[in-house]
Amino acid sequence: MESARKLKHEKVVEIDGVFDQAEFPTISPTFEVYISETINVIEESGAIEQYLIAGEISFALTSIASSHAESSIFKISNVTKLEKFIVNPQFVEQLETPGEFKLKLQGIQEFQSQSIPIMKYQVKVENIQESVPIVLNPVWKFTETETNLLIAYQNVGKFFEKHPIEHLTLNCPITKQGDVGQVVTQPVAIWDLDARTLLWDVGKTEGFDLKQIIARLECEKFEPEPIVVDFTASGLLSEIDLSSDASIKLNVSHKKIKSGAFGAKGKIIE
Repeated sequence: MESARKLKHEKVVEIDGVFDQAEFPTISPTFEVYISETINVIEESGAIEQYLIAGEISFALTSIASSHAESSIFKISNVTKLEKFIVNPQFVEQLETPGEFKLKLQGIQEFQSQSIPIMKYQVKVENIQESVPIVLNPVWKFTETETNLLIAYQNVGKFFEKHPIEHLTLNCPITKQGDVGQVVTQPVAIWDLDARTLLWDVGKTEGFDLKQIIARLECEKFEPEPIVVDFTASGLLSEIDLSSDASIKLNVSHKKIKSGAFGAKGKIIE
């Protein structure tokens, strides 16, 4: 009995020793990286008058590190595609080497699972005609009692080949005060009487052929406002990407292009 108790005790000591001397692998913090670019455009009769393409990079910490590193280095490729940028100084410091930045880990770990903006930028545009997804040409015609609208629109080839539109809606404000009678549209639109808007939920667009939308309303002449364009597409116009050293892990799989202030002015014909 005595020897058995001794043997059992020796095994416990041996196991304790193994755990005391064990070296567990270091767990690096993991971040989901979200990059979005917003296209702001004013078109008139199919021509682009004003434009600005702005982007934002955000980090969301999904796992906390077992190490106590205070910072990490990450890189942005194709940084020359950016006209200008500004970093969030609370979490990021720009380094001397172009495209290299230091991430302050101690500060950002306090915001686990929250999306933290770390950089905002403006995309350098070499050819704006190839940097917008769609061109619209609205045409209005008024009579004493009737308003007619024709919207011709078309996907832009260079953009669409790389970034097909995943969802498109067109919103037409009807600013006429007073009653609006019968509303007829082709294809069918949602007529919101309270908001006084016509909404076409186009969805996913395909091909490069010219498409048309027609609306007819029983109402007197008014001053038309731009057609509001809302869309989403995958990828990035700037084609930037992120990488890091071994002290952190970056999951850069969330990239999208979306519309911001995107309006299409029309012309009035007699």
